[in-house]
Amino acid sequence: MPLFERGLLTTPLLAALCLGLPALSGCQNRPKQPEKFVQEYRTGAYQKSYNEAIERHNTAAGTERDRAALVAGLSSHALKRPDEAQRWLTPLTDNADAEISGTAGWTLGVIAAERGDQTRAASLASDAAGKLQGDDAARSAMVAGDAYARMKRNTDARTQYERGLAAATGDSTKVIIQSRLNSLGVGTAPGPRPNDAPVPRPTARPGTYVISLGAFANRSAAERLVISSRGAALKAGQPAPMLVTTTDRKSGQPLFGVQVGEYPSRTAAQAALTRIGLKGSVLAAVR
Repeated sequence: MPLFERGLLTTPLLAALCLGLPALSGCQNRPKQPEKFVQEYRTGAYQKSYNEAIERHNTAAGTERDRAALVAGLSSHALKRPDEAQRWLTPLTDNADAEISGTAGWTLGVIAAERGDQTRAASLASDAAGKLQGDDAARSAMVAGDAYARMKRNTDARTQYERGLAAATGDSTKVIIQSRLNSLGVGTAPGPRPNDAPVPRPTARPGTYVISLGAFANRSAAERLVISSRGAALKAGQPAPMLVTTTDRKSGQPLFGVQVGEYPSRTAAQAALTRIGLKGSVLAAVR
């Protein structure tokens, strides 16, 4: 996250992942964690994620290098540096990896919409939706639909919204797109928003469970919990808690969660939560 939620190894990071874990069968058997630059991006540390991605881009090759370029572009966009974002993302729109090229095109569509070029925004986002899957495809189609709605091309907008609704897998995404359909031609067309763009995911998620320490409507509350729970997690030999952004299924509003690690089974995650000694719950990881 899929490349992106739709959440993202260097030797130093590998060492950090192994640090403090019980030496049972070796670190090589541990679930792979998100790349550091994606972890930074997902927690809103955009300058750090940009710097980490640039460093990885300069040393990696192939798909790993392209993923680093993608996160550099996404981080640039989040930092409100659209020209720089375009320089990173435009070469990726023809990438052989459909998820990389689709995500790049989706973000470029958002940038075009922010700049008022709705025709280009609709074209880029529509093409990207054809390369992506699930909620990513749905949200990219929604960006295209929004662009058409701003041009008062309601028939085309409806086509994109219905396309997105058919691709959507998450209840919150379905609610958001259905609301667009219901209001089409009635109210003001929605303006482009930064959170229309994708959020990076790890390359692979062999772990299937995470520890949730809480979820909040207020980002500051989640950030405080990340800080206050860090010591207990690290002392228990677990990964540092990190902030993740999701969407409330009922309201469709952003929800800020605090999660620890990825674990291969519910039993392993529950055992880790017990060692940490904080209140929390075990959840299936979003893929």
